[in-house]
Amino acid sequence: MNEYVGCSNHRRSAADADHEGQSQTPPGLPWTTPEAVPGVTELIDEGFEPIEHLTGAMWVVTVWPEEHRRSVPETRPGHEELQLQGLLWLVRSPWPGLSAADALSVVWANLSHNEAQWAGEARLILRWPPERLLTARRGRFPLPPRP
Repeated sequence: MNEYVGCSNHRRSAADADHEGQSQTPPGLPWTTPEAVPGVTELIDEGFEPIEHLTGAMWVVTVWPEEHRRSVPETRPGHEELQLQGLLWLVRSPWPGLSAADALSVVWANLSHNEAQWAGEARLILRWPPERLLTARRGRFPLPPRP
């Protein structure tokens, strides 16, 4: 596993950077938040976040640990094709004390330059024990509070 930790901007498209924190809406359709979809608000209350708020790289949800991802049927008109398998996906961090956005930053910062390997690498990174995360981060991300 490559221990590369560095700038991750080359791993995301300009569209990802422009739309971080916003839902992706098909052209010509009114913007509708994921919270309008039944079941999403309850999952947000449980600590999950819509993946579309974090990235346009929907493939990442396929490697996110199962116990830290949930889905609900996508009900927003025109959004079905944007979502994986017609589902609206939500994730939470696999590491206590880090947000889902910070967890995704850890993934981006530790991927190699070989895009063909990203899914396998991301799958491994998202399963790192917390102590491995602390050694790989090299001060780039805020430390979770110590008990």
